Amino acid sequence: MAKGESVAVHSAPGDPVVSMKLSNPTIERMLLAMMVVDRQGDWLQVRLPMRPNGAMGWIEAREVDVSPVDNRIVIALGERRVRVLDAQQQVIFDTNVAIGKPATPTPLGRFYIDVWLPNPGSPYGKFLLSISGFSDVLKTFAGGRGQIALHGWSDPGAMGKNVSNGCIRMRNDDIVRLSQLAPLGTPVEIIA
Repeated sequence: MAKGESVAVHSAPGDPVVSMKLSNPTIERMLLAMMVVDRQGDWLQVRLPMRPNGAMGWIEAREVDVSPVDNRIVIALGERRVRVLDAQQQVIFDTNVAIGKPATPTPLGRFYIDVWLPNPGSPYGKFLLSISGFSDVLKTFAGGRGQIALHGWSDPGAMGKNVSNGCIRMRNDDIVRLSQLAPLGTPVEIIA
């Protein structure tokens, strides 16, 4: 989690040139969260919550608070399933979900939970877990940046279908359970 009003991103550890600054809080007024993928001394390589999907950069470790995360989420689009695996790679949660329709598919890749939001309001049900990935088709959506999320849905008949605009729709009870297993920074892998 970012400590200050912004985080300076560099293209390599120790590079004196700042390639960009990320605001904290974010444009959505949420705390800036990133996922650490490597460490070299006082520098952290992080996944960034921005386009293009998979964007990474280097930041100074002193600019963030780092918290370990034990679980990870795997979203299997072909199976239309979400699974949570613990540190021993055991499945501790498994459910069917709705995914993106052919015109607005759910993107593949390695991401992380960058926003953790209870009761986001209709139609997103009881919880919304924003994923640091973005639609490959929609550059904007409902006033946002076309970012995807795991969120609740009031129609359980949608589960197992390709009906969303790229997000992962879940039963409200399932998204509440998932929120208990997936804090900010939880890795998310979306596979075919």
